[in-house]
Amino acid sequence: MGTLEPQSGTISHSVTPTVVPFRRLVVQAWQAYKCRWGVTFGILLLALVCAGVIGFLIEAPLQGAASSLALASGLPYVGYALCVVFLILNLIVSLLQLIVQVFLLVGVVRCLLSIAKGERTRIYMLFSGGRKLPQALGGTFLFLGTTLAVMLLLVGGIVGPLDAMSQRVDVHSSDAWPYVAGFTVWGVVWFLILVCFAVTFGFFLPVLIERKCGIWESFRVSRRITRGNRFVLSALVVLFLMVAFGIAAGAIWLINALVSANTTPFTVAAVLASIVLSFYLLFVVAVIVPYSAVLYVTAYLAMSGQEPDLQGTESTRVAQTVPPK
Repeated sequence: MGTLEPQSGTISHSVTPTVVPFRRLVVQAWQAYKCRWGVTFGILLLALVCAGVIGFLIEAPLQGAASSLALASGLPYVGYALCVVFLILNLIVSLLQLIVQVFLLVGVVRCLLSIAKGERTRIYMLFSGGRKLPQALGGTFLFLGTTLAVMLLLVGGIVGPLDAMSQRVDVHSSDAWPYVAGFTVWGVVWFLILVCFAVTFGFFLPVLIERKCGIWESFRVSRRITRGNRFVLSALVVLFLMVAFGIAAGAIWLINALVSANTTPFTVAAVLASIVLSFYLLFVVAVIVPYSAVLYVTAYLAMSGQEPDLQGTESTRVAQTVPPK
């Protein structure tokens, strides 16, 4: 187990990559989350509301410009330039919205780090991402671009065998199950490769926030600290996707099947299933998503050799709930 020492003054202090067991990571994140669950949910909700409001304020001028252009579309040659103008305006609006989202994301990660460390979390921290915004934007573009490139390669690796299989055998026949099973396994393998890639470099943002380093250095540190932890992290990502989306997708499919039966017992069952699904989605939004956010920063702290201060978290909670004498 090596230590990443400061290089050319880019990193403020050394990093000790640490292999973290699955159970220990989950328990540490849960301890930090249950002590500050209200703060965690409030920070995420406030960030979501701010992103929505600011995004609407940014998009409103575009709608006004679109109305003006629509009134002028009857003039000669205006229709030819209309698509180009709309494209430019949409690109500008999308870029501004991305800047706002990354700005708030930096603040959210900073707040989550303070929660995991047992420090006091203040609202202004959510809007303190200005100094790290250029590096965070560059890192986000690089991460999304490379992830998209890997995804396209993986899609090519899936579409090619699928096309070859469809030419050789009828996928609806009873003899096609070996091909379908093999293709399913092949798709799962490629999906796990994509998850592993995203996990390897997905901790660049807390590295940028906590340390004085550049974009490339943050990706290098993220790759180093996830070594030996990628299997655990990939398993957590897959588990989160199954809990958050897999069960919900299965429930929606079941409700559609019950409704399509068009009989009274099945209709009542569909209504009951819809109510259960609503409570389940509420549970995902109120518990699973905030806990996963705390788990993300807890994993970063543990893998980089910084033990999350659970005692500090507990003492902070007690200090906030018990009035001084």
